[in-house]
Amino acid sequence: MHATSALDATVILALSFFASFVFRSLIVGERFDRALHSVDPTYRNLRDMGRQILFDPIDGIRTLPRSYGRYYGHHFEPVDDPVIEHLRHDALRVYLDVAILGFGGFIAVFVISSVLRRSAPGAFEPALIASELLLVGYWVRQLSVVGGETARSSMVILYTLAGLAVAIGAIAAIVVLWSG
Repeated sequence: MHATSALDATVILALSFFASFVFRSLIVGERFDRALHSVDPTYRNLRDMGRQILFDPIDGIRTLPRSYGRYYGHHFEPVDDPVIEHLRHDALRVYLDVAILGFGGFIAVFVISSVLRRSAPGAFEPALIASELLLVGYWVRQLSVVGGETARSSMVILYTLAGLAVAIGAIAAIVVLWSG
């Protein structure tokens, strides 16, 4: 693999890795949104805010700052439901995961890739594919978990399929770079 192809493949892996963290955070956030909305019907998620702006632009824009602030927890009132509080803590933790592990992992992919290319050049391509296959395995496992849930969310399924598609697309892009 040429140096530019190796760098391109590394960028693809890093972006795929970061996208996995983002999609995982969207899944956890969606579960929290649905649970909180079932207990507190005045709580509005991003879909509700967008829908109100489309149907009633003046009122939607007027109430947007308050709704948006509440959505991101600036005005979040704790509820008496321990399940929802647990989901809220999970949602906050996963957003921190994106900020710390997602960006840190993005940089770590480049560092590890550079070390691997220098120390074991023959293992670089298989390591890239193996890393992406691990991401595919993670998303397939997530898809089976989501499929087994009784209260399925179409958004969670969509985010899971998007994560799987990104991982499979990354494998295809790396193979194309590898063969080219």
